[in-house]
Amino acid sequence: MHKCLNLSRLPKAKHVTSINLRRTTPGSPLPLLIRSVPYNRKRAVDPSHPATLLQSRDLPCFTCPAFTLRAAPKAALLLSDIDHKDPATRLNIYTHLGEGKGALQLDEAQDTHGRKKIDMNLFSVVSKKNIDKRAVVRHRIITRFKSAIGLILAHGADAVEDTSAHGKNKTKSSARRLTLISTDSKPGKGPSGNDWILADWSYLVVPTLFVYRMPMAELVQYIRAALETISEKAKLLERKWEKTYTLPSAPRLPLPSKDPSPISPLPDRSTPLETPSHTTVINNVPQTIVDFPVPPVSQDSHVATLSTPRPIPRLFFPNMPPPRPSSLSSSKPQNVVVKSQSLLYEKEPIILRQDTNHSSQGDDDGSFRRQAHARERKRCK
Repeated sequence: MHKCLNLSRLPKAKHVTSINLRRTTPGSPLPLLIRSVPYNRKRAVDPSHPATLLQSRDLPCFTCPAFTLRAAPKAALLLSDIDHKDPATRLNIYTHLGEGKGALQLDEAQDTHGRKKIDMNLFSVVSKKNIDKRAVVRHRIITRFKSAIGLILAHGADAVEDTSAHGKNKTKSSARRLTLISTDSKPGKGPSGNDWILADWSYLVVPTLFVYRMPMAELVQYIRAALETISEKAKLLERKWEKTYTLPSAPRLPLPSKDPSPISPLPDRSTPLETPSHTTVINNVPQTIVDFPVPPVSQDSHVATLSTPRPIPRLFFPNMPPPRPSSLSSSKPQNVVVKSQSLLYEKEPIILRQDTNHSSQGDDDGSFRRQAHARERKRCK
């Protein structure tokens, strides 16, 4: 395997130091870039985007012996069925300046250490059948591909034919060495890499086994050609979409006429309103024929209702007669009145005599018996 000796001599990056490949995608591009995977337009990030109407063959694509690179807009990506929680954002990063100066918000692509990164939404499809069954080989292929992209975006690396010390070209079998290109050599292709990587697009790479044994110089040359080709095709599609696709405008209100009609003044409330002939006035309220008559209300009715007490209703026994006043007085304590236990009616009181002398009670009983026997004798005669 050929070694790239000039990699250790690359100068420090002035604009972008590395690329960020994590948490930069809102959905999955597989249904849009692979024909065998079904695609549902209703589940897209933006169902009204024109890219949702295109097929996979109409999107930008670049093919070479080392890999196949495709691209699709992020608005056409397919959302996941599971709603994951939004991770902690890395855009609002603050650094304290100290002593009451508050916090200073940094650039979106700049971290706390002052190093800038560029976001790239990259998907890789590496299968055991097409590449290798060993995971270490598949992981090595993806690592080499990402490293080559980082060299292109951060350092503007490119591969050119190496020349000998005497200025003569070597044979075709000679190895290619990495060199730097200046910004002035290709207008619009600066070391920041903004023209190669589109922020609103998602990339998908399908590498082959050639990436594992391919020299880094040759891999960088293929990736540069792929990024430039896809960028040109994507910008061409965006120009077409700008002509055909228009945002829905808000409804407009009708404009007022040039000679608006004068507004009639409000009626004077101080003068009484004129009532028609078929209406009557009761209590200062006009009523038509179909209205129900309103009885006159006196001004003292409200005062009378407040002054008179309200009667207390009977709750439990509405048929029970009112209670009678007590017939017993304190002058006759010897008489005891026995009433019935029923609550609905009363019996005649039974008066019992309380006599303390038992001997007089026995004499009265004997005289009563003698009188009864005398009456019976008279009847018999």
